[in-house]
Amino acid sequence: MSKPTPSIPKFILPFSILSESRNDPFTSKMELATIFALSELGREKGGGLLSKRQEEKIVFISKIGYPIWLIPIFKKPLVFDGLNRQDYNMVYAKIPDVKIFIENLKRSSKTCETYLTFLLDYLNYFEAPIKEKEILIKGLISDSDFLSEFDSYYPKTGESEETENRIGLLSPIIQNTTISSGLEDLKNIYTQTNANKDGLYRCMKL
Repeated sequence: MSKPTPSIPKFILPFSILSESRNDPFTSKMELATIFALSELGREKGGGLLSKRQEEKIVFISKIGYPIWLIPIFKKPLVFDGLNRQDYNMVYAKIPDVKIFIENLKRSSKTCETYLTFLLDYLNYFEAPIKEKEILIKGLISDSDFLSEFDSYYPKTGESEETENRIGLLSPIIQNTTISSGLEDLKNIYTQTNANKDGLYRCMKL
C-alpha cells in the first residue's frame, strides 16, 4: 500500500506591508481602490497631435496569484519561480581534490624519505590555478531586490483557504523533478565544499 502524498501548504502574500506606526487596517476595499487607481494611471487616455491613439477601457480587473515555491533547504530558504521564467547560473570554484591529498599524505608518512618525496611532489598542489565551474539552476530566483522585498512580505503570510478560494492562481509550469534536480546539484556542491574545508583543517593538524 503506497503512502499518501503529504499536502503542500499554500500561503498568500499580502498586497502590501503596513507601517508599524499605522493603526488603521488596510481593508480589501482599500486594496481594490488602490489597484483600480494604479490601473487607471497606466491606461492609455487617447489623443495625440500627430497620430491619434485610441482610448483604452478597463473591462475588468482580476486578482491572480503568481506561483512561488519556497524550499527550506539551507539556513535561508530558496525561492523558485513557479512559471520557470528565471534561471540562476551559479559559478563556483573547484579546488584540487583534498581527499586524494590526505590519502597520499598518510601513505607517505611512514618513513622520512617517502614523506620528503611527498612534500616535493605536492609542493604546489594547491597553488594550481583555480578552475571555475558553472551550473544552471532552473527556476531559482536570485534577484537581490526581489528577495529582499520577499523577506519583508513572507513573515506576514497566512494560510487561509477562504482567501485562496477568492483568488485565481496561475498553475505552476516548473516541474517537481526540475526543482529536485537543482536542489540535488546544490546539495552535492555544498557537501563537497564542506568536506574539502574539513579535510584541509585536518591536514593542518597532521
